[in-house]
Amino acid sequence: MSMKSEEQARPFGAPGLRHGVRAFHHGQMDCTIELVSPNGEVQAHLHYSVYDDVPHIQMIQVLPCQRRRGYATRMLADLQARHPEQEINWGTTTTAGEALRRALPRREVPTPEATGLARLARLRGRLAVMEQEIEHLRRSGRNASGARRALYCLEARVEELAWQLEDARPSLSLLDLTPPGLPTPEASISAQRHSFPIDLTDRHDTLEQA
Repeated sequence: MSMKSEEQARPFGAPGLRHGVRAFHHGQMDCTIELVSPNGEVQAHLHYSVYDDVPHIQMIQVLPCQRRRGYATRMLADLQARHPEQEINWGTTTTAGEALRRALPRREVPTPEATGLARLARLRGRLAVMEQEIEHLRRSGRNASGARRALYCLEARVEELAWQLEDARPSLSLLDLTPPGLPTPEASISAQRHSFPIDLTDRHDTLEQA
């Protein structure tokens, strides 16, 4: 949603979203999403970076007097809307941080590699069956040389496909939040579920959610 349409959508006195780029360095772009009151006061902000098109959350803060209004949810919805085909990276979180991440509604979207990963799983299952059949032939004293040759060929196919899909994932977990605008009950997360500070110790940042 553009700044103009955001302004038109909210009633008088409601905060509006503002996005800006803080810096570029080493192929990384550092950005900020802010919720700003009509008088220009920043009531909440979300710092994040983008590297290889993937957004990485750095810090979320909401003014104590503005918490429990769904502001953090609006900023996260805006972040996901800016990267609709990328899963947001939360980094390594503490127990509280993981609880916050799990509290947000999300949807699973299959990746282009999902079909290949399913095929790899089927081939590995076939390998297991062939190994059992060969063992049965061996125990019964029957010739298993032909079955072993077929097993070796299948093993080569499985190894090649596994190498091709080494870093592949079957799906992406995208936040399923209402696009930025007025907070709604469906888009807002219960304050009891995320009214706690979260320390992302790997980045030396503090994440506060309201």
